[in-house]
Amino acid sequence: MIYGIVGNLLYAMASPMVKMIYLHNKDISSYEILYWKSLSMMAMNFMFVRSFGVFVMDVPKEYRNILVFRALIGYLGVQGLWVSVKFMPVSTASCIFFTLPIWSALYAWIFIKENLNKADIGLMLFAFLGVIVINNPWEEVDSSKLEEKQNILIGSAFALSGAIFGAFAILCMRIMRNMHYSISPFWFASGCTLWSPIVHSF
Repeated sequence: MIYGIVGNLLYAMASPMVKMIYLHNKDISSYEILYWKSLSMMAMNFMFVRSFGVFVMDVPKEYRNILVFRALIGYLGVQGLWVSVKFMPVSTASCIFFTLPIWSALYAWIFIKENLNKADIGLMLFAFLGVIVINNPWEEVDSSKLEEKQNILIGSAFALSGAIFGAFAILCMRIMRNMHYSISPFWFASGCTLWSPIVHSF
């Protein structure tokens, strides 16, 4: 539990830092930021894995396809969040993106038959209601603020898609729970390092 709390606190620091980079350099893209972040993450994870006496190639055969899928879907999840903060405030983007645990619980119930009680379902509905309230589609906007409203809607779409894709990545890690937990982040970082320049070239 303590690892989850620390991990979330540290992960939450990434979005404000990305926003500051956008404000400092408006021409930089999320692909460039994710490339350098993933490259450093890959190097650190390799050393982290080795500290446990494990090798990054120690991937059971039955998990290899899932690992590739996790890297791709995780890449889309992170991109969704980091693109969203370019269009909207970090606080709003984060509120929408962190519906991710709700999607994770839903996917776990659908795909691996984990329990989901009535309280969980009720909380999911409140979370989605919160997303609607944040975007306030009923608000009347004058022409001077129309572009800002459009940016918030675009950012919301990216943040929500990031949560949906990110939840699939969490599901993949749950499925691969019998593999050492330090291996999956290395391959996730490797996938992001590979795909960022490819997608950016288009």
